[in-house]
Amino acid sequence: MTGYRRPALDAPELRDARGQVIPLGRRWQHLPGPPDELYSVGRYPERFEPLHQVADALVEHLQHTYRVQVAPDALRRRGPLDTEEMLRAIRLQPTTPDTSGLTVAWSRYPGLRLEWGHLGRAAYPQCGCEACDETWESAADELEEDVFALVEGRYGEHLTELDGRPATGTVVVDPAGLPVRSSRTTSDLPPRARAELGRHLARLPDGRWPAWPRRDADPTG
Repeated sequence: MTGYRRPALDAPELRDARGQVIPLGRRWQHLPGPPDELYSVGRYPERFEPLHQVADALVEHLQHTYRVQVAPDALRRRGPLDTEEMLRAIRLQPTTPDTSGLTVAWSRYPGLRLEWGHLGRAAYPQCGCEACDETWESAADELEEDVFALVEGRYGEHLTELDGRPATGTVVVDPAGLPVRSSRTTSDLPPRARAELGRHLARLPDGRWPAWPRRDADPTG
């Protein structure tokens, strides 16, 4: 995250019907768990409004720091937030070949969706229900971690298995190359599409997407 600083933002102060400040992100810490009925309830979406400003700052930093082209774009994949109206979406594409671009979409919810690589996709917040009790700060942490894992060349993708079924996997490594986060998801890709994806992934150096080219680096070096 060299050179990037999250903008100073004030967390929204939300109050319940009695006028008490809602301790977002800490509501269930002294209980065995959240009430079951809150897993399908999505109150106070306005608590995620700062995420749009964080994304704006991230995009500005990426444009000024890396050699990228920026253009309007549309989300390529479908997911839970497709029911939410997207206000705008852009694609940041590095100028070097075989490097993954990044699509950033701002939703009216308010929230964000990102897509990168062949498999990378995420929503911020991940859920937004009362039981999960996410905050804009925790969602911003995940957003920044995902973005910089990609642009620093620390994000990888591969084919694998899960419970004996075909699956795809992703991994994030630290600067020393040690895994810090990984995931596997069953895949229903037909054999031909899976083989084609495997050929694409096999070309990734060390199984990871290359780092984005920096503007302060010698492009001939």
